[in-house]
Amino acid sequence: PEDCVPGWLDDHVMATYLGHLPPSRESDPAHWNQKIRFWEKAVQSTQRARVDNRSSSGCLTFTSSELASRFTRNGVSPRCLPRVLAHLLANKSLAKATTSQSSSMLVTARDTVASLASLLYGLTLGDNTSAEASPPDPNEPLVVPKLIHEYARRIYESQSQAVVTQRSDLLIPFDELSTKFRFNTEDLLRLLESLKGMGLASPVPLSDKPTTAAERWKVVRFTPAGETKSVDLASDRYLAMYKLTLRDLDRRCEQIESDLEKQTLHIRKMIRAKAKKEKLMFLLRRKKRIEKKLKNVNSQRENVERIYESLQQVESDKQVLVVLRKGSDRLAKVINEHGLQPEAVAEVLDDVRERVEDAESLGEALAEPIKEEDEEQYECELAALEREAAKEETKCKQMSPSVPIKEVSTPTLPQELSTSALDKEVKTLPGEKLISDKVSEGNVDTKIEMDYAALELADSTPVVRLKERKTVLMT
Repeated sequence: PEDCVPGWLDDHVMATYLGHLPPSRESDPAHWNQKIRFWEKAVQSTQRARVDNRSSSGCLTFTSSELASRFTRNGVSPRCLPRVLAHLLANKSLAKATTSQSSSMLVTARDTVASLASLLYGLTLGDNTSAEASPPDPNEPLVVPKLIHEYARRIYESQSQAVVTQRSDLLIPFDELSTKFRFNTEDLLRLLESLKGMGLASPVPLSDKPTTAAERWKVVRFTPAGETKSVDLASDRYLAMYKLTLRDLDRRCEQIESDLEKQTLHIRKMIRAKAKKEKLMFLLRRKKRIEKKLKNVNSQRENVERIYESLQQVESDKQVLVVLRKGSDRLAKVINEHGLQPEAVAEVLDDVRERVEDAESLGEALAEPIKEEDEEQYECELAALEREAAKEETKCKQMSPSVPIKEVSTPTLPQELSTSALDKEVKTLPGEKLISDKVSEGNVDTKIEMDYAALELADSTPVVRLKERKTVLMT
């Protein structure tokens, strides 16, 4: 308990909890509730640790005498334990375990009678919470329902994580569960009954009238998540029968193969020991019988496996057929309810086209101008502006005549500077004559000044070049 119960090593604290309870809950409610909560948690925590350790065969069950021995501290057992257990039984924090669960109806009837008796007892006393139940017998098995549900859910979650590809994967033999989870028969039956109450598992009996709970839970069918409909137990029964038969045949094959190997080794050993011929012939005949038995078992297994696979395929095809039939019925229902016929679809498309045309007409109507303007007034005003612009352009041409000038190439300067050489350098542009033609041929400076002035009016690019030539000529 020191690992599970807080304060167990504190002498002062445990002296309080090991003592007696108050005479009644009304006399000291705080002290009463404090002790009840402490022992309830102590019982649950120590029992959970016991189940996790699997230290004994009946780990889910315990007795009041075992609890008294478990919580004995320094030779002092808890004096309040009988009354605490009685209170926990009344509040259903504990429950009395059934040693033989031959029929779930019997268990249900017993619980119903017990509930009615408790209700009548509470009505007689006026307050059911304050009335104390009788403490359990020292050797009467008890269980913690909370732990039962917890470990039952663990089993279901462990099995639900397995990959389920076929319906037979949901069927698990009882002995395989017992070996996997290391529970004895009674404890595993309690856990499976709890899963059945939660709708997570159901028994698959191989006989029509099982006499014991172990026969009824010979094969366990775990309910997959999301399954709400009732299952076909007849199909599950046949699948379980074939599955168990295949498992038994596999075990027989393994046993026969082991016997055959041992017999072969024994014959070799006898040959090395130079045994008698009669002994060796006897061993060989035995080996032959074992080989024939192994062949027969393998043939049986093959036949059963074929039937088993065929049954699984039929079950899978049946599920597919059910899905297809339901899908077809649903399609027909939707088509009939909403009138999804070709004629109706054509009418809907015609209506859609009309609505689209109406929408386009509405957009064009909204795009029209709100007020019509007088276009002739604007045309007259535009013509007047064009005439005024033409007059201004003519006036500008008269005031500044345009002198088109070609780009003048820069030839190599002649050896002798003369008026004729200068005339050849400055070419007359087409349609125009340079002002320098009116100047006398002898006056070079005057001619250069006149040509410079004429070119300056036409373009700025030739002016730069002519300035350079003027400087050279003047020099």
